[in-house]
Amino acid sequence: MSVQVHESTRWLHRTQAVGSPAAVGKWTNRQSVGYRLLGILLLSFLSGCQATEGIRNQLDYSDACNDLIVGWRNRVWSSQAWHERQELAADQQFPGDFEEGFRAGYAATGQGSDGCPPPVPPRKYWSWKYQTPEGQGKVAAWYAGWPHGARAAEEDGVANWSQIQVSRQIEQQYAPPYTQTNRSAPNTPAPTASATGPSTTPTPPAPTNDGAGLLRLPRPITRQSSAQPHPSTMPRFASR
Repeated sequence: MSVQVHESTRWLHRTQAVGSPAAVGKWTNRQSVGYRLLGILLLSFLSGCQATEGIRNQLDYSDACNDLIVGWRNRVWSSQAWHERQELAADQQFPGDFEEGFRAGYAATGQGSDGCPPPVPPRKYWSWKYQTPEGQGKVAAWYAGWPHGARAAEEDGVANWSQIQVSRQIEQQYAPPYTQTNRSAPNTPAPTASATGPSTTPTPPAPTNDGAGLLRLPRPITRQSSAQPHPSTMPRFASR
């Protein structure tokens, strides 16, 4: 019994001096987390400016965040454009599907599309519900509204806002050849068209029948070779 009292007394003194085990464990965990954060900060500073620059670039531009915001913006703008052009669906049998195609074409063009409709309709039109004459008419209405939306986006200039501007030197370097050849100097006046019409290529005069107008070349000089007499009979050698 005296041993148990002694152990409990020691436990009380230790708890008063150091603290409870739970508090000690929490303090130790906090210290470890603080040390880890300090190590990460030191590592980022020791690695140079590249690490901090990469983190800054990632925070400034994120593909997922950019696609989300641009997609939401294009949907809002497509709704506004459709509100201004609702008369396009006046003679349509399925105006709802025509409106969906219009908005899809507007949003796709604002996203950077070339203005051509997709080869297949959206996935909802693949269902059995649209495998009827009425369903095929709705798909056709969707395709009929798509180019109207793309044209509206081009008229509003939405397609140009998604392009990234480059420097003048890069633009001149990668410009098409015809723009560089047709580009005139700033101080050179542009050529004016002749009032008499385009000039024709002059044709040379036809030669006369007697050949007087032809250029006559001198005859080539032929060298006469001296004829050497050939012996009629072979010479005979006297036998010894």
